[in-house]
Amino acid sequence: MNRKQKQLLLIAALCAVLFLAVYLLFGREDTGNGRSTLTGNASESQASANLFDRMLATNTADTSKTRLAPLAPKNAAVAEARTDRSTIDCPVIVKGMDGAMNAKRFQEKLRSKFEETDARLAALLQQVMQSSNPIEKAGASYLSLQMAYENSKNNFLKMHPGCEGNPVCEKELDASPTVPQQAIDEVAKLALNSRDPALYAMVFNMCNRYSWDEGYCSQINALQWANRDPENGAVWLHTLTHLQPESEGKDKDFIDNALFRLSTAKTFDAGFFSLAKLQGSQILSTSDPAIQARLQELSSHIWDNTPLPAYSRVVKACSGEMLNNGNRRHTCERITQQFLRERNFFIDYAIAFKMGGNLGWAPERLKTVQENIEAVGGMMIKNQKLEKEEQEKMLPALQRCQSYFKDIMHAEELARVGEFKRYQQMVGEQAETRAELIQIAKNSRAERERKAALEKSK
Repeated sequence: MNRKQKQLLLIAALCAVLFLAVYLLFGREDTGNGRSTLTGNASESQASANLFDRMLATNTADTSKTRLAPLAPKNAAVAEARTDRSTIDCPVIVKGMDGAMNAKRFQEKLRSKFEETDARLAALLQQVMQSSNPIEKAGASYLSLQMAYENSKNNFLKMHPGCEGNPVCEKELDASPTVPQQAIDEVAKLALNSRDPALYAMVFNMCNRYSWDEGYCSQINALQWANRDPENGAVWLHTLTHLQPESEGKDKDFIDNALFRLSTAKTFDAGFFSLAKLQGSQILSTSDPAIQARLQELSSHIWDNTPLPAYSRVVKACSGEMLNNGNRRHTCERITQQFLRERNFFIDYAIAFKMGGNLGWAPERLKTVQENIEAVGGMMIKNQKLEKEEQEKMLPALQRCQSYFKDIMHAEELARVGEFKRYQQMVGEQAETRAELIQIAKNSRAERERKAALEKSK
């Protein structure tokens, strides 16, 4: 499932149930002066202290395992790809790609092109892995792992023609690509021995994808990241994810501490841009346009599959009887405002709508937030058919290449401007009025509800 499909599914879910259960769609994901964050309320509860001890313990992992670790199930995510437009030299990349083609055919040809490129890129990445700079070393290793994963997947597809579109085969495909545990461990060790929050964020996301409970990744956790970057709100969303559903009582002080830090966070950095530092590496400043394009693609694929933090714990902590406590209510109000920050994700805005309802916001205020979401949803629903038609058009390879990398650059734009803010700007750029886009979303929701009721009556 690509980035656009994920976004469209999210829009559909939001519109279908008035956004009351959107947080259930998201799994775990997720930078620092080095001072400890283990102070305040958390230390007053023995249960909370035990939880902190477990998460901060310096264990000795068994890294003798050499078996291949399967890729973790994909979670919905928003990609943030850092790109440099000057490096995407499409005329060179499409050289030898003759004739018009649809999007799928272009990607097949691009895969063949990059098969020739990967050997050269692998050699460059090996050079960077010898760097004395830990984040460059880790970033090169992460890109190398991603390349190995993609090549494993492509080899599977070659051996199973017609797999895509076949549910049984696609299930086998999702389970087949593997990456070596030893290579993951080498990267994870770098983070455990460093106080650099950007490095830890990169490794946290890598372990979250590939090998959460294996080897050195078993020592990587959100609280260790928070210890390195205590003013980062994304990190505290992660720490809350580690708690079990019944934890509100026994770990109340820990939850209060994490919620307070989330409410006062100065940044929200999920670590998507850690790899950007690598792209400035002198070794990777190559004039080879195919290598630069492949680097952009690999980075985009990594970000596209990096899960966002889970929000369900925050929503639960800010609902029902929990809000009878004045301190908790005040903290939840501040968290909701954090989710409405300018450079937020779409899911942040949707969660703010849910939490605003829990907090008893005035109907007029909730309506404004809901209509902002519906306007974006209507725009995406309207464009879905156009985008599908565009994918099937027979276009020259150069045009296909430019369109492909434009999508990657668009992800960077969303990250730079703020995803929801940019979507709101795009709403104003549509031929339809805002009211017409909202109506498209409402009509789509009504149609789905009608079909669901009809199916239920059978």
